[in-house]
Amino acid sequence: MVKPAVLSCFGDVALAIGPNFSRYYDYATKILNMAIATAKTDEKKNKA
Repeated sequence: MVKPAVLSCFGDVALAIGPNFSRYYDYATKILNMAIATAKTDEKKNKA
């Protein structure tokens, strides 16, 4: 399980290194997208 603090560290690193974060942007977005894709929700799907 990925904890929110782990995900927020990407923002902290980006703020710390400023424009130089652009070289890590693709890697960071891939990791964040994987975390989003595997997130569990408690929402029940609406049946129409």
